[in-house]
Amino acid sequence: MGKDCPRDSLFEQVRRAWFTKAAGLTVSLSGSPFFISHAEMAEFGGPRLQTSCGVCAVMDWVSRLTRHNQFAKHACSDPARQGAMEQACGRVLYDDWIAILKDYNFTIGTDRKLPGIRGLVLSNYPQRVLFPAANRGMITLRQRLSPFQIDVLSSAPKNLTKYHFILCTCGYRPRPVVRKGRGPKVFVYCHDHHGSGVEIQPYYQKHLDEVPDAVLTPYPSMWKRYYKIHPGTEVVFVPYQSPTFFARPVVDFHAKPWDLLLVGVNSAWAYPERAALTTIVANEIRAHHPRGWHIHNVGWESANPNLGYSRPGGKMLLNAWDAFLAQSKIVAFGQDKWGYLVSKYSEILGSGSLMLCSRIKDLDLLGVKPNVHYVPIAHPVGKKFVPQVQHILKNFEPTYSTIAKAGHEWYRAHIDQILFDKYEKDIVRLVGGK
Repeated sequence: MGKDCPRDSLFEQVRRAWFTKAAGLTVSLSGSPFFISHAEMAEFGGPRLQTSCGVCAVMDWVSRLTRHNQFAKHACSDPARQGAMEQACGRVLYDDWIAILKDYNFTIGTDRKLPGIRGLVLSNYPQRVLFPAANRGMITLRQRLSPFQIDVLSSAPKNLTKYHFILCTCGYRPRPVVRKGRGPKVFVYCHDHHGSGVEIQPYYQKHLDEVPDAVLTPYPSMWKRYYKIHPGTEVVFVPYQSPTFFARPVVDFHAKPWDLLLVGVNSAWAYPERAALTTIVANEIRAHHPRGWHIHNVGWESANPNLGYSRPGGKMLLNAWDAFLAQSKIVAFGQDKWGYLVSKYSEILGSGSLMLCSRIKDLDLLGVKPNVHYVPIAHPVGKKFVPQVQHILKNFEPTYSTIAKAGHEWYRAHIDQILFDKYEKDIVRLVGGK
């Protein structure tokens, strides 16, 4: 495509190039050809639904790919949006707007004329799926689903014959009736197994009793422990972790100003170990004033403005948490009372810091090894945590810095493959390789 075109025509050509797995697509950028590769589309997505002007859409798309402002004045076919698009192109220069760099809405819509797998995503909140803003988990989901044509709806249409799979969260209602072997495969995403103050949700079990084709979950051991899953339902591990795109590592340990950062929400019901560690570290700080020991237990959305978090209350902030974690040689956190494989397990490795945490069952599924990629917390924490941290700091070079580096190298080499390539292969396999 070597000339300017309307946005709708641009979307059509992008979709065809993407789903036919072409090497890429040439667009017109200020009158000159610009080639966008398939790999760049996989990483950043396609043009956004912010304007009806194809010229603005291309400038915005290439600005996101290159992290340079590509906006130029032109005869805009959507003048009411031109100012907003100029502003959007300028925002790509700033890391606190990293959330806008990815957009996969060009994959929305199913067309039998295009090759590949077609899926239906059912959600009680479809707008959250379609427009993730700065929701890292949702952005990652959209990238995972990008190899497939998808419709995102709040309820299923009567005719499901064009779909190869249906994806919904556990407990979603109203659920479509699908005959085994005669309709699309049914996949149920299972996140937290518990409710507020309760261990088991009966309506989750009712959904699982319908024998979906697969349960997709970041926490397979958790769901197998608390719920009865029929042998006809395959349990597929789909980690809820952080891709390399969001990491902001500091790999020079001499450039890290802190020695220890203890993180994690610490309500006593769900996080007794974290609550205990917070008390232990707070007492140590009050009693002995160790240099560079810090506690942050409010959650990743609340990092201090002076430590990397800007525009408090904004909806496009994303990477400040990663930069915050990278400030410390050691980042520690206790597990919840069940043993969830939370995203901190990859965020800390991605920061270049030494991860000090409890070993849990599902962590082995990632391939992250104790005393190779991270250091397990010594128990009981009341007696052993402070001496363990002191020992690590005393022997940080070369023993523990080597473990931190190995953890970061593992993350860089494997996490994206696990999050995206494995997900695509699993879906293709589950629908029968269509």
